[in-house]
Amino acid sequence: AIAFFYTRCMNPQKCSLTISRLAAVRARLAAAGLADRASVAAFTYDPAYDQPRELEAYGRDRDFPFDARCRLLRTTGPLDPLRAHFELGVGFGPATVNQHRIDLAVIDADGRIVLSHAHRLWDEGEVFGVLERLIRG
Repeated sequence: AIAFFYTRCMNPQKCSLTISRLAAVRARLAAAGLADRASVAAFTYDPAYDQPRELEAYGRDRDFPFDARCRLLRTTGPLDPLRAHFELGVGFGPATVNQHRIDLAVIDADGRIVLSHAHRLWDEGEVFGVLERLIRG
């Protein structure tokens, strides 16, 4: 599962809730004994500002359980390839993100997008269910 966010988002119903819900998906995977079979990640829309220190603090404040399969990430190059591939709804002003929607995708082992949510907040139960079906076949 891959979501998108940034740490300076002022709307608590968007980015902050996205990271909290990703943490809940990860907790469900762990409770089902599947945490080592799926990855949960989020990429920042604002990689120039969201350095590792900001990402770690943001995640910890939202109970995000960092490990090898659970990460908050930033690009070190342009965001445009991710933006194009996932058809992200984000716009940028002169200094930072000026608008964005909520974006999440679940990708199978072959790299295909099997679930995509845009514009509306997704349900962690649905995302967990899709991940579980992919894992268990």
